[in-house]
Formats: sequence, C-alpha cells, structure tokens
Amino acid sequence: MNNRVFCLLLMALGLLQAGCASVKSKIYFANPAQTKVNLPHRNASFVMPTMTELAQTEDSKKMNRDEGGEPILMELPDGTRLKGYLYVFHCKLDQAEKLVLMEFSLTADRIEKLKSGQAVTVIGLSSKGKPVYKITLGLEHL
Repeated sequence: MNNRVFCLLLMALGLLQAGCASVKSKIYFANPAQTKVNLPHRNASFVMPTMTELAQTEDSKKMNRDEGGEPILMELPDGTRLKGYLYVFHCKLDQAEKLVLMEFSLTADRIEKLKSGQAVTVIGLSSKGKPVYKITLGLEHL
C-alpha cells in the first residue's frame, strides 16, 4: 500500500513539474547593429542583431509598473553604456501572433534621448496588443 501511495505521489509531482516548464518569448534584438547586450541574471550576453528566447518572468497585469524586472546592460557601437530593466511578460500567443516578429530596436531619436540623460522605455506588443516585453534604459554613470 505504501509503495502505491509513493508511486502516485511521484507521478503527481512529475506532472506538476511538466506543467510548470518555463514558457519563453522569442525577441529579435535588431538595432543598432553591433550593440553588446548583457543579461547578468540569465548569464547571457550577445551582440545585436540576434534572435533570442527569453523565459517569461513577469505578470503582464503589472506592465505599467516599474518594479521588478531584471537588469540589462548595453554598450552601443560608439561606446555609450546603458543600463536598465527587462520585463518579459507571461502571455499566450495564438498562431497568428506567433508569426509576427517581436523586434527590439533603439531608433536614432531614442538614442538621442538616452545620450541627453533621459530614460527610454520600449514596449513590445503582439499583433493583438498583448504585452510581450518591456525594456527601460538610461545612461550608465560610472
């Protein structure tokens, strides 16, 4: 009897763990090219442009709050260093939404704002308006 209970308990735990596998979002870090990106909490670094899969870690209901998130560091091709926070929201995308490329880009006007000392927030929304990611950046003062 004890063996059966133990086996049932193991099977239940296995099913729970399978259901809790981390869901990821694909984000294309596009521009500016040759920008270095470091995500210290994920032990990840890469150079743009690149496609990356990031685990969804944030509640999308908290999209308008600037609390939580994880550190993100960037170095632009001209050596300008940026720091901020990355939020990858829990969201379920349908088949059509999955076909749309989720792109992160720092446009020239955003870079100009950053260099003038302003903070910049880039939000990635699905084709149906679901929040997928948010990155808030500012200059890194050494």
